[in-house]
Amino acid sequence: MKAHADDPVVCLRGITRIHAGGVRALDGVDLTIGREELVAIIGPSGSGKSTLLNIAGTLDRATSGQVFIEGQNVSAMTDAQLTELRRHKLGFVFQSFGLLPLLSAYENVEIALRIAGASIRERGQRAREVLDMVGLSRRAHHRPYELSGGEQQRVAIARALANRPSLILADEPTGELDSTTANQIFDLLQDVIAREGVTIITTTHDRLVMEKAQRVIELADGELQTGPTYFERDRKEAVAVPWRPPESWNAGARAAPSTPPPDEPPPQTWRRPAPERKVPYHPPASPREPL
Repeated sequence: MKAHADDPVVCLRGITRIHAGGVRALDGVDLTIGREELVAIIGPSGSGKSTLLNIAGTLDRATSGQVFIEGQNVSAMTDAQLTELRRHKLGFVFQSFGLLPLLSAYENVEIALRIAGASIRERGQRAREVLDMVGLSRRAHHRPYELSGGEQQRVAIARALANRPSLILADEPTGELDSTTANQIFDLLQDVIAREGVTIITTTHDRLVMEKAQRVIELADGELQTGPTYFERDRKEAVAVPWRPPESWNAGARAAPSTPPPDEPPPQTWRRPAPERKVPYHPPASPREPL
């Protein structure tokens, strides 16, 4: 079945996932994600975010339900077919970067093209292209331990883009980065969507990511939540708080003290004690030597 331009990139229908021991990680999830979207999946730990991402990325199989990627029913594919799909249609970005430590940034990107069967010329050209896209062309021959956390995540994004995928799945991609670097990474992902036309699904606890996402989906106990997400509710409540000028803050403490009744003694006020007078130091006279 060939993909059409009108097909959504990902379509999940009635996805249920039950782990060993009867733990229900997902319970009847229906979700459709279109082209060139940046979608953030939020929810507390254990809500099923990573499980949903793994099933959408064909890294895990659902207990029941169907997964469609660009119109293809991947639930019915064999393991060999899923491997080919991942090589050519999907890209992955992990929280811990997942780079091979003995390979340079260029080699970490090039190996993804090598596995996909690209020619030598194509591998070199595309690896340099995506490294330049993420701003690391000058650091291409540095190994991961020679790069900062943000630079390593940029290499991971370049590797995910190498095979021109339709979908990139990012599991907490800013979890190990500071806020400034996280902001730069998601600005980069938005630029990647505009330049490469990919769809990005990410799980996150980062409010900065939620602010930048085009759509925020909330999971709780394996079910998609309807209505506003907790992020949208918090933002609405924060906006609804009326602004007050600083002069009105803690007005009670700023009010002038009332005059005490005449029969009560005036309150004692604290005064800084007077500094002690220090006697100047006079060194003793040196003893006279005998004549």
